[in-house]
Amino acid sequence: MTITLVLKIITTAIVATAIVTAIIVIVFIVFVVIVIVVVAVAVAVAVAVIVVVIVAVAVAVTVIVIIIVIIVVLIVVVIIVIILLIVDSILVTTIIVKASKLIFNGTIHVILIRVSVSREGIT
Repeated sequence: MTITLVLKIITTAIVATAIVTAIIVIVFIVFVVIVIVVVAVAVAVAVAVIVVVIVAVAVAVTVIVIIIVIIVVLIVVVIIVIILLIVDSILVTTIIVKASKLIFNGTIHVILIRVSVSREGIT
C-alpha cells in the first residue's frame, strides 16, 4: 500500500467521523430544543390552567356572595312585611274598636272615611 492510499483512507475516516459527529450533535441539539419547547408549552398550559382555576374560584365566590346577599335581602323584606302586617292589623283593630265606640255616639260616617284612608295609607 502506498502512503497516498493510506492518507486517503485516514482522511476519509476522519471526514466520516466528523460528519457522523456533526449529525449526532445536530440531532442532540434538535432534541434539546424540542424538549425545551415541550416543557415551555407544558408550563404555559399549567399557568393557563391555574389562571382559569383562579378565575373560576373568583366567579364562584362572587356568585355565592350574590346569593347570600339576595337571601339576606329577602329575609329582611319578609321581616319588614311581617312587621307591616302586624302594625296594619293593630291599627285596623284600633280603628275598629274606636269605630264601635263612636257608632253609639252617631258618628259612623266619619269613622268609615278614616278607616278607608288608613287602609290605603298603610298598604
